[in-house]
Amino acid sequence: MAPQPHLVINDKQDLKMTQFLRNQIFIARESGPVSRIELRHLPAGSKLGHEVLVLEVPEDPEDDWFLNVIDEVDAATLNDAGAVGGVQTYILLVFRKGTPKAQARFAFRRAGLEDSDDQGFDSEPATSPGLLKQLMRHNEALTKVNAANSGVMLRVQAKMIEHFGNENFKMLEARMEQVEMIEELQTMKHARELESAKALNHEERMTGLLDTVKLLAPTVINKMTGKELLPTEAAPVVAFLESLDEEQQGKIAELLSPAQQVALAEMVRAGEK
Repeated sequence: MAPQPHLVINDKQDLKMTQFLRNQIFIARESGPVSRIELRHLPAGSKLGHEVLVLEVPEDPEDDWFLNVIDEVDAATLNDAGAVGGVQTYILLVFRKGTPKAQARFAFRRAGLEDSDDQGFDSEPATSPGLLKQLMRHNEALTKVNAANSGVMLRVQAKMIEHFGNENFKMLEARMEQVEMIEELQTMKHARELESAKALNHEERMTGLLDTVKLLAPTVINKMTGKELLPTEAAPVVAFLESLDEEQQGKIAELLSPAQQVALAEMVRAGEK
C-alpha cells in the first residue's frame, strides 16, 4: 500500500480515530486480532449504508500504517462527500478473525470540499422522507428569519412610538404654556381697560364738576353778597330759553344732568332779577 499525502481535515477527529484504532488493535487483543477495517457511508435513513473502503490490518502495524490509514480514510470520505454534497455520516467497522460481524465502530462526519463552509446540515436523499426533512429545515430557517425581522421591526416601531409620544407631550406642554400666557395677557388687557375707563370717567366727572362750578360760581357769590360782584352772563341765556317753546325746553332738560339743570335754573333766576 503506497502512502498518500496526509490530508488534515479535522486534527481532533483524526486523533480520536487513531486512538480508536490503536485501542482496538493493541489493547483489546484478548477479543481476537483485528483482520480488517471497513469504511461505510451512512446516508440519512439508512442502517447499513454502502461500502467505501476496506483495509487489511497487519499483525503488528507500525506508526506509519496508522498515518496511511488516516490519509486513506480522509481522502475517501472527502471524495465521497464531495460527490454526494453536504455533510455526510461515515462509520469505521472493526472485524476480528473468525467473526463475521463487526466488533467495534467509530462514527464521524465529513463535508466535501465545496461544502466545507456550509451550515453543518446533513444531506438528505432524494426520497419522500428526505425531501420532507429538507422542507422542514427550510421552513424552520424561514420562521427564524421572519421572527428575527419581526422582532427588529417591533423594536423600531416601539422606539418610534416612544419618540412621537415624547414629542406630542412636549408640544402639549408648549401649547398649555401659550394658552396660559394668552389668558394672562387678556387679563392684563382687561385690567388696563378698566383702569383707563376709570380714569376717563374720573376725568369726565371732574370736567363736569368744573363746568358746573364755573356756571354756578358767579350766581352763588352774587347771591351770598347781595350784590352783583361778578357778571353772570345770564341775560343771553334767559333770552335764548324764552325763545324756545315748551317742547324744545323739555328736550333740552332731558339732555342735561341734574347738576346742569340746577345751574341752568339758577342762571334763569339771576337773569330774571
